Amino acid sequence: APTTDIYNVLLEGCARAGDMAAAHRLLDEMRRIGLAPTAATFTALVLGHVRADDIPSATDTLRHMEATMPAEALGDGPYNVLVAAACRAGQLQVA
Repeated sequence: APTTDIYNVLLEGCARAGDMAAAHRLLDEMRRIGLAPTAATFTALVLGHVRADDIPSATDTLRHMEATMPAEALGDGPYNVLVAAACRAGQLQVA
């Protein structure tokens, strides 16, 4: 049976390949079959958006994560990725 870890690996692969549409389809599929995204899931998505120079989508992904996950499960990973990218892009208001 598919697991969250398997989906996270697939999501990360899509994100590294720059196929964020496929990554988001996988996220939707995860939810449809009853798997809950983790901080690692959202880190992969944020990283993909950052690599595509799409800081607004990365920020939206973080907001979605915050709205759907308990605070203690969030972790620092997604935030660290976004802050580093925003600083590199000179978008200090995001950081």
